[in-house]
Amino acid sequence: MVSWRDDASPKAQEDADSLLSTVLEVAGRRLVADGGFYPFGAAYTRSGELVLLDGDPGLGDSPSTDEVLGSLHVGTEQRHDEYRSIALAADVTDTVTGPERTGVRVELEHRKGTALVLLVPYTREREGLL
Repeated sequence: MVSWRDDASPKAQEDADSLLSTVLEVAGRRLVADGGFYPFGAAYTRSGELVLLDGDPGLGDSPSTDEVLGSLHVGTEQRHDEYRSIALAADVTDTVTGPERTGVRVELEHRKGTALVLLVPYTREREGLL
């Protein structure tokens, strides 16, 4: 089986690994503190600065997950010249592949062409813990 790493540059691999770690750490903290989270992201600017990304605050107090994720897609697309790599994370429920499962869906993309979509399942074993 071919790995995505076979075609990705070392910098794209490093960015993907770092962004995945960042968004999963933030998602974990938000899940423990709040029980869920609105979609958010992280990106490396062209100069290498790590920045966190949130949806459009103009969406109001209770936007849907799809609205927030859509605003993140639009925002990163409008600012694509500023970023070398991005990761967007969403708290999702999968019912397609069998019993309901919750997970963090992560979309990773590097300007050199590497793009991945990952689903990292999670469960709550005890109150307040993942």
